[in-house]
Parts: sequence; C-alpha cells; structure tokens
Amino acid sequence: MRSRILAYSSLTILIAALDIITKTLVEKNFVLGETRQVLGNFFRMTYILNAGGVFGSKLGSNVFYLISAIGVVALVVFFLFREFGKNRYIDLALFIVLGGAIGNLYDRIRMGAVVDFLDFNFFKINVLGYQFDRWPTFNLADAAVTCGMILLIVTVIFKLGRNEKTSDNPPEITQP
Repeated sequence: MRSRILAYSSLTILIAALDIITKTLVEKNFVLGETRQVLGNFFRMTYILNAGGVFGSKLGSNVFYLISAIGVVALVVFFLFREFGKNRYIDLALFIVLGGAIGNLYDRIRMGAVVDFLDFNFFKINVLGYQFDRWPTFNLADAAVTCGMILLIVTVIFKLGRNEKTSDNPPEITQP
C-alpha cells in the first residue's frame, strides 16, 4: 500500500512539475499570442492566457475559477483519503487528475489565468451551432485531468479493479 501511495504521489508531482516547467518555458520563449508551427498546421504552439474554464468558457470571474480549482484539489484529496486502496484504477485516476489540477491551480494563484500552448487541428467540429476550426488550445495539466477523468469513467462503467485487497502484503496462512 505504501509503495503504491509513493508511486502515485510521485506521478502527481511529476505531472504538476512538467506542466509548470513547460508553461514557464513557453512564457520565457514566446510573446503572448505568438504561434509557431511544429508539425505544419496540424500541431502548433500558441501562447495564450485562459482566464476562463475548459475550452475558454466564461462562467464567472477569475475568483470563481480560482475557488473552483481549489475546490477540485480539495475534493480529489478528500476522496483519496476516504477511498484509497479500494480500487487501484480509481486511485491512479485521482492522482493523475490531482497532478493536473495542481498545475493549473498554480497558474491561477500566480497570475489569475492559465497558460495554454498546445494547439492542434484534429478535425472541424460543429455542435449545436458552435463551430471549432481547431481544437481549443490546452496544456499538459488539462491533458492530465482529461486522461484521469477518462480512466475514472472507464473504471466505473466497466467495473475494473473491484474488490481489491487493501494491503500489499500476502494473506497469512493459518493452521486449522
């Protein structure tokens, strides 16, 4: 159990650190709004500040998003303390989400917005009258939160990893 906590905690720290490092490199080497092609028009790096939420949504003020980010971190930590060890996939998913949430929370505390820079042109989307010509620009923290949530949803839907032992120790053999 301790080894799993250590491994998952290390993953959380790695995700948050890589996110913060990549954002810092973008801030130091790009001018706000600058775009550089990496793989033609398919993948570009575009430095933007997102003061809103996912996909640039604007549901409230910077304070709303800061409080929401703190709430997400607190909620994930709460569930980890309450449920850790019951399902390794859920544990892993929550630690991945936590790493991403910490990376974006760091930006919100530091500057009231999140640095986004990964800019992909996967396909055109037309949903409910909204058209996206490019995928919304995002960062490593966003990718981690998305991957963690996908793992969590898949785990719940397909009931993966249920009824696990809560210890890494082998069961004791007793004589009758």
